[in-house]
Amino acid sequence: MRLGMHIVSTAWDGGAERLGSTLTEAVEAAEAAGFDAISVTDHVWGSQYTGGAEASLVEGYTTLGFIAARTRRVRLLTLATAVPYRHAGLLAKIVTTLDVLSGGRAMLGIGAGDYAEEAEGLGLPFPPLGERYELLEEWRRSTSPIDQARSTTTRQKIQDVQLIWLSTPSTARPTPRVASESTTVATHST
Repeated sequence: MRLGMHIVSTAWDGGAERLGSTLTEAVEAAEAAGFDAISVTDHVWGSQYTGGAEASLVEGYTTLGFIAARTRRVRLLTLATAVPYRHAGLLAKIVTTLDVLSGGRAMLGIGAGDYAEEAEGLGLPFPPLGERYELLEEWRRSTSPIDQARSTTTRQKIQDVQLIWLSTPSTARPTPRVASESTTVATHST
């Protein structure tokens, strides 16, 4: 059995002044205890379960970079990046860069997203659920070695993301591992 530690909130004793040292202590202890992965939330607002919009919450990928510098073995991922929140090419570059700098430990944790208030409050895109699942399916196809081997694809977005995956010297060829909210999303013909 493999265990992972998920960091949902950073509203810890000591506030911002102790955030870095507290996080360092937590992730070093998790790695020493044998945890296989450390994940962080990729929300930009806390949810009703974690203290709401005003709770202490740090940005996910910056935090993973900090964690990567303080650990040597654990896999690193967000649980989970909402697929409409970040442009596909930029997210691919972020994750492959984290993968390279961490020695091949990055994973892409991605899902359809479920926090409409957060998106609305910050002006982030949040299309209807069906469209979010279509975006998730595009991501699944863009990270599939079978699809990457094909000479053409039907969507420019997928080609662009594949180019990003291939243009960063990833240690986890063909792409970093993907942990998806749904790997059995139905495909739709256009």
